[in-house]
Amino acid sequence: THDLDLAAIIHAFNMWRNYLLGRRFVLMCDHSGLRYLFYQPNLNVKQARWLDML
Repeated sequence: THDLDLAAIIHAFNMWRNYLLGRRFVLMCDHSGLRYLFYQPNLNVKQARWLDML
């Protein structure tokens, strides 16, 4: 599901946070369904919070 894939990305960001802060990087993901989150007008609270972290 979208939530599990997004949770995996957030978990990886939290693990690698010290290396990623202040650097530009590209997130590559093979799950095209996650793209809809950026264009979805109505997100649940958890999804909105996670997108704010990104």
